[in-house]
Amino acid sequence: MVRSLYVGAALLAATSLGAVPLGAVPREAPPATAAATWWHPGPLTSWQYALGEPLPIAVPTNIGNVQVYDIDGGNEAGVTANEVAASVAAIHASRAKAICYVDAGGWENYRSDASQYSSAILGQTVSGYADERYVDIRQWSTGPGPTGLTLGQILTARFQLCKTEGFDGVETDLDDTYTDSTGFPLTMANEITFMTEMAGAVHGLGMAWFLKNGINGDSLIADMEPLADGTVNEQCWEYGECSALEPLARAGKPVLNVEYANQAEATVCPGALAFPMATMQAGVALNGTIAWACWQYGSATSTTTTTTPPTTGGGGPAPPGTLATTTTRPPPGPAPRAPRFTSPSKAAATVGHRFSFRVSASGNPPPTLVHSKLPRGLGWTSHGPGRATISGAPGAQAAGITRVSIGAVSSAGHARQVLTIRVLRRPGLTSGAPPVAAVGRGYHFVFSAYGYPAPSVSESGRLPAGIAFVKKGSGRAILSGVPSPGSRGSHPISIRVSNSVGTVTAHYVLMVAGAR
Repeated sequence: MVRSLYVGAALLAATSLGAVPLGAVPREAPPATAAATWWHPGPLTSWQYALGEPLPIAVPTNIGNVQVYDIDGGNEAGVTANEVAASVAAIHASRAKAICYVDAGGWENYRSDASQYSSAILGQTVSGYADERYVDIRQWSTGPGPTGLTLGQILTARFQLCKTEGFDGVETDLDDTYTDSTGFPLTMANEITFMTEMAGAVHGLGMAWFLKNGINGDSLIADMEPLADGTVNEQCWEYGECSALEPLARAGKPVLNVEYANQAEATVCPGALAFPMATMQAGVALNGTIAWACWQYGSATSTTTTTTPPTTGGGGPAPPGTLATTTTRPPPGPAPRAPRFTSPSKAAATVGHRFSFRVSASGNPPPTLVHSKLPRGLGWTSHGPGRATISGAPGAQAAGITRVSIGAVSSAGHARQVLTIRVLRRPGLTSGAPPVAAVGRGYHFVFSAYGYPAPSVSESGRLPAGIAFVKKGSGRAILSGVPSPGSRGSHPISIRVSNSVGTVTAHYVLMVAGAR
């Protein structure tokens, strides 16, 4: 699990909001009651991860307004629930949603409710965080702490505070600790139970639940997809593991991704937009500065935006750094129309031969096209919005099937198509001539061939007595056996390799030496 370095944030409540400070949560924490509904976000293209930014939250001027902000529900000192609620209100005024960050699978000694945890459920120190320890997630409703509250009641009180402060969703960090050295014998089944409990509590309060990370080489993400409303991910591009998040993308749920390493946006963004996921690059301090954002590659430029400074309760201008209200008016003309691909989803090419394929997508406004990695030897040429060509001569390493993810992005929406390119290759032999055999001695030689589709290998001629030719499939065949007495001498044979692209025949002489 990769975890960001964030500024610690104790969830403090202010009595002016009618909330109870977490340091004095009543013995019976408020239960999560069934809510009629909660925020069900579709795919999102832009977001801000600002766990370390001072409150009230400020608009990141280098990227403008975004669709959702993920911020702390407060911090350990100097910030009240009143200030958090004001930031959430400003976020809503900008037509964005707000996600509340909650560390669920860890205990931090600087939180105002730290004394409520039972020492029996505290495990190993979290690597890199001396003031944080893992929690035994199996103890959701058992093992109450000094104040009589269980882990489930403590976390539910935190979720309730998020609700009081006006948040639309909750991100639960450290919710895949079964792969860490926690000090407890945790399993994926324990984790799924823990996540299910949290999701139920969050949903019961009328908020969306966002899974955090969870890429562990197993089925956790697929198992939790029906329950999760989205996911917050760190560094899947850096570690080459974004494909594990596809169950959420296929379900039309948002994938909010942050990269910390100094990667090239021109390398990451085409694949991120085609996925689709909302990807940006920021420092691990998450102090509000975004180095680059993939949604800036989109073509949402056909709107007129006016900005109105927000006002305080007395009607004057708001303090510097607060969000402004943005009103977007569609220009006159045809109604917006979401992108749709009009080009085929399959293509065939041959190694060494010229290949050209036209990609096209419709929509209003015409969409920007982006793509993932192409087969070796092929390149992408844009012809303006909604049109591009994939062309070139595929190299030998491109033989086989490559699935290219292509995205069409515009202010009216986005579409994704998986283009399957089948690259054929003429067959050939890689094994060379068979070595000399000897009468009475075991013999074994493998003929191997390349090509796509995998070629068949056949033999003609007169093999020495005692030697057999065995087809193994997938471009392989074997000569094996023990040459019989009287087989000494030269034995001309022909090896034929063939697939749908062509046929190659090689002629050999198999020599059999006398017995030693």
